[in-house]
Amino acid sequence: MEVETDQLERYERDLYVKAFREGHSVLAIGRSMGFSNMKRIYSVLRAAGEVAKLPKRQRFSLPPALTATFVLMRFSFAQWCNSWEFELVTAETAINLGPWETKDPAHLEVLNALKHDFHNLYMDLYDIGNLLDRKYRPDRKPGPKNGLIMEWSDEEDCYHATIPELPEIVGKGTDWDGALKDLKRAYNVRRRIYLLEKLIKDGEQ
Repeated sequence: MEVETDQLERYERDLYVKAFREGHSVLAIGRSMGFSNMKRIYSVLRAAGEVAKLPKRQRFSLPPALTATFVLMRFSFAQWCNSWEFELVTAETAINLGPWETKDPAHLEVLNALKHDFHNLYMDLYDIGNLLDRKYRPDRKPGPKNGLIMEWSDEEDCYHATIPELPEIVGKGTDWDGALKDLKRAYNVRRRIYLLEKLIKDGEQ
């Protein structure tokens, strides 16, 4: 059964919201899918009303390594705090104090979230542990070697690009390039949905 890509993308957005509601942070969701840019996930959650609107832009004094990491992720410190529902000044103070200088429960909550989302950076910032305590993502495995069929549809007056192993995914276009581009879009949405469903299922176990 052919499924429209727009319908799949709506389902994908619903899964972002579900994963977030079940306790997965923005970074945990993004990393489970191999994202280096967290803007997509945050934008979906913001549009769904899962995170509040940010106050006026503010400047923060943070460790340079953490600031650089946020820049690379296109995900600001304020957005990170917002997704965790942390008060901005409290979070800034907690991070600058570190685990050795504070016992305030609000500060420790921020530091635990920091460790959860930025484990290796957290260890480096506060000089904790050694290389054996670091966590690294496993190498990404190569994708399956699927076939490709390109054919003209008189009924729809366009080209159809299909994957024999995944007949429900169809790319359509007025030429080969357009049909292949549409197929790639649909395939990538399906891949992200699979990873999101796996994240949610693993979290329920």
